Amino acid sequence: MVTIDVEIAHDRSLSDQEGALWRLLSELADFPATWFCTADAAEKFAEPLAALARCGHTIGCHGLDHAADEDYRKLSEHAQERRLTSATERISCAIGTRPKVFRGPRMTTSVTTQKILRKLRYKADFSACSRRMDLFTASCFDWRWSTTGPDPCRLLLGSVTGDPNYESDELLVVPLSGLGLPLCSGTLYLLGERNARRLVDAIRRTSSQAPIVYLYHSYEFCSVVRSCDRRPIHHRLYPTDPELRYQLNKKFLGYLETICETAYSADTFLEWFDD
Repeated sequence: MVTIDVEIAHDRSLSDQEGALWRLLSELADFPATWFCTADAAEKFAEPLAALARCGHTIGCHGLDHAADEDYRKLSEHAQERRLTSATERISCAIGTRPKVFRGPRMTTSVTTQKILRKLRYKADFSACSRRMDLFTASCFDWRWSTTGPDPCRLLLGSVTGDPNYESDELLVVPLSGLGLPLCSGTLYLLGERNARRLVDAIRRTSSQAPIVYLYHSYEFCSVVRSCDRRPIHHRLYPTDPELRYQLNKKFLGYLETICETAYSADTFLEWFDD
């Protein structure tokens, strides 16, 4: 499963970010993917995202705006419900499709978050990071990731709320693939393609049943405006040329296609998992 996080990067041109989405649409028109959008990005880039939805791609929720205070491990239940309800409604209005899958900003989630997701009729949470231990590069590192298994699992609502009357209402937790480092574009940039392939091989050897879930961001293929550069230190080690980053991801996706039998969007994966 290829997953793309779509948020507004304030250190890059808005027109460039929209252009990157149109380019990805042309490249991935027949390749099922899942796009986790913040509400403000869904409104700003509504046309290309709506076009992706019409092509059969899954549009998911990535919160309101990816601000520093949007941390779903720490927000109160009231604040989370207000934000998630607003984000869901705004994405639905902007793109014309209601999101059913969620990924928290900076991979943040909680028991409270998952309780609210069920209330809003979400089907899956993609915020977990399987076996992740990159303490110095993760902006919101959670030590519990190191023991999170790679397999998708059903999390019963009753087990979260303590109310047995809701045990039939289930949420699927789908972890991002990883083994020490997460399977994302940052790992590809820092380790290089050969070592990223080795990471995939190691992930597959340790779990033959779990899907390979890869992550990158649409804004990565835009140049940084130096006067408002907000990148964390490890991002400054990435290739500086956005076209090189684009081609590296394109080549890596081609590799994943050769080793995986089927490419799924979140929607099609949920249908397959239920069957």
